[in-house]
Amino acid sequence: MEKFEIAARELEDMAPHFSQLKEDILKIVKWCRYYVTACLYWTLEPRRYGMMKCANNDGTLSLPLRSGGLYDDYEIIDCV
Repeated sequence: MEKFEIAARELEDMAPHFSQLKEDILKIVKWCRYYVTACLYWTLEPRRYGMMKCANNDGTLSLPLRSGGLYDDYEIIDCV
C-alpha cells in the first residue's frame, strides 16, 4: 500500500497544477483504490474461501498450496 501511495503522489506531481491531466490522474488513482479495496475485500472476507485464516499481521498472506496429488501434504507459500 505504501508503494502505491508513493507512486500515486509521483504521478500526480508530474502533471501541471489545476490542469485536466491532473484531474484525470486523481480520478484514475481514486478508482484504482476502489478497485483494489474491492478485490481485497472480495478475496479475503468471504468465509467460503477462508483467506482471512492465511493473513499475517503485516498484511501479507501465507497460502497453503497442494504440491501435487489430491492427498499430498500442503506446502506454505508466503505472498507479499
